[in-house]
Amino acid sequence: MYGSIRFAALFAVAALAACDQPQVSSSDLRFVPLTRDFELGGVRWQDGRGGFSYLWNFIPFEGQLYLCGVGAQEGQQRTRINTQAVASHVFYVNEQRAFRGIAHFGRAKDFDDMLNRPAVCAPTGVPEPEGQYTVRVEATKTSFRI
Repeated sequence: MYGSIRFAALFAVAALAACDQPQVSSSDLRFVPLTRDFELGGVRWQDGRGGFSYLWNFIPFEGQLYLCGVGAQEGQQRTRINTQAVASHVFYVNEQRAFRGIAHFGRAKDFDDMLNRPAVCAPTGVPEPEGQYTVRVEATKTSFRI
């Protein structure tokens, strides 16, 4: 009985996460070069091993903001945990939730390679704000079993 309850709970969590993730098709994606406006984000572990780094920015296209980025796994350790961690990152514009996760970001083999790759951009559905706006990213899950 425990197994089926556990499975049902996991299925419900997965279904909620799937609803929370924006649906992005490859035809929706845009590619842009990195500029100095991109911010550094990622995951760092207390022991300093096996993190994940990414560069991100919101860029306007066709009247709405797109979330753009490129990332790199640091070594082969903790790949699964890093994927879970960055999937929980939520991006905000003017304190309004705009996008969750970085699955669409371009991938590089390391940080130096990341600087030479284009950023991959996905639509957020957020209209381009007039004038200045604030952006931030928040890690919504910070505890993992390694």
